[in-house]
Amino acid sequence: MKKTEKILFLGFSALMFILIGCSNKDNLQENKKSSAVEQTANLTAATPIQSLDPATAVDQTSITLLANVMEGLYRLDKKNQAEPALAEKLPDISKDGKTYTISLRKDATWTDKTPVTAEDFVFAWQRVVDPNTASQNVGLFALIENAEEISKGSKAKESLGIKAVNNHTLQIALKEPTPYFTNLLALPVFLPVNHEFSDKHKKDYGTSKETISTNGVFNLTNLEGLGTSDSWVIEKNTNYWDNKNVSMNTIHFQVIKEINTGVNLYKDGQLDEAPLGGEYAKQYKSDKDYSSSLLATSMYLELNKKTKDSILKNKNLRKSISYAIDRAWFCCKVLNKE
Repeated sequence: MKKTEKILFLGFSALMFILIGCSNKDNLQENKKSSAVEQTANLTAATPIQSLDPATAVDQTSITLLANVMEGLYRLDKKNQAEPALAEKLPDISKDGKTYTISLRKDATWTDKTPVTAEDFVFAWQRVVDPNTASQNVGLFALIENAEEISKGSKAKESLGIKAVNNHTLQIALKEPTPYFTNLLALPVFLPVNHEFSDKHKKDYGTSKETISTNGVFNLTNLEGLGTSDSWVIEKNTNYWDNKNVSMNTIHFQVIKEINTGVNLYKDGQLDEAPLGGEYAKQYKSDKDYSSSLLATSMYLELNKKTKDSILKNKNLRKSISYAIDRAWFCCKVLNKE
C-alpha cells in the first residue's frame, strides 16, 4: 500500500445546507392514522458507490450505504453516545479497562437467514488488519492488542485481540484503557462479515450487489455496478430483528454532482432533499424548506510521498500549503456560514 501525506484541509464542524420538504412528509402529516401511506424517499448522493466491503470503504457514499444495509455492535444515539444494536447491552469492561465482553442478540440474521455470530466479527476484524487487505482503515484498530504488529506483517492475523467465547459472546483485548472505544465500535469498519459467504466469493466479496451478505435495516435491491451506477435502491429488510420499528419501505438514491441539478429536480418533485452551497445557500436561506445542520467532519488533501514532482517531495513545502489555507475564510465566504 502506498504511503501518503495527508494535509488537513478543513478542521471544523462543517455546516451542511439542505432543502427538505418532500411530498411524502406532507402526506404523512395529513394521513397520520393511515397505514397505507407509501413510505418512499428520493435522496441524493455526491458520488457513485466505490466499495461494499466494510474493510475497504472510505468514501462517504459507500459508508452511508453500509450504515443502512449493515449493522454492527453499536450505533450512536442523538447525543452521539453508543447504544446497543447487534449487542444486547453495553459491554462489560474489566477493572483494568482493557477487556471488553459483549453479548450478541440471538435473533439477528444475515440475508440468507443464518444467524450473525461472534465468529463473523472475529473474521471481519482479522480481514481489516491483514496486510493483504490493504485497508486504509487499519489505523482505527491500533487500540486492539497486536493490531499494529499484524498490519506490519510481524504477527499472524489470528493473534488479534478478539475472540469468540461462544456463538453469541465476543471478547476484545485492548493495549490500554480507552474510554471512547465503545463509541468507536459504531464505525462501519467494525461491522461483521458473513464468514461462510465471504469464503465463497473470496476476492470478489463486496464488489457487487450479488457478492455481499447484509444484516441491516435495509436490503440493497438495485445497483448495477460499483463506481459507475448513478442510482441505487434499498428496501426494508423484513427479516431485520427490529423491523416493526422501521417505518420507511423504500429509499432511492441518485448521484447529483451539480447543486443546480439537485435544486431543479427538487423543485420538480423528483427529489425529497437537495444539498446547497455557496450562492444557493444564500438564495434559499429564507425558504420554508431550508435547513442547516453541523456535521463533525474533516477534509484533507492527500499527496503521494512517492510523487515524482521534486517540489512536492519537500515536507516543509507540503506543510506550507497546509498553513496557507485560510479555514475560517473558506467556512465563512465559500460555505457562507455566518
